[in-house]
Amino acid sequence: MRNAPAPTSTPATHPAPATLDLRPLAATIGAEVHGVDVRQPVDAATLAGIRAAFLQWKVLVFRGQQGLTPEAHKAFGEHFGSF
Repeated sequence: MRNAPAPTSTPATHPAPATLDLRPLAATIGAEVHGVDVRQPVDAATLAGIRAAFLQWKVLVFRGQQGLTPEAHKAFGEHFGSF
């Protein structure tokens, strides 16, 4: 899979905090989130940044989450709504 070129501009509707490492996958949709281990509890500021990034990019990819159990996956997802 080839990496998409970095966009020249990003959607500015809901800017994510500068502390969240986001790498756009395309100019208008999709971003990789780096430096967040969703297998562990995530602090409120990071969750707020993830929420803002989701509103901005619509699709978020969290690579490198090997060992993510179904329980941990559900716990992380419940921060954004009920199942």
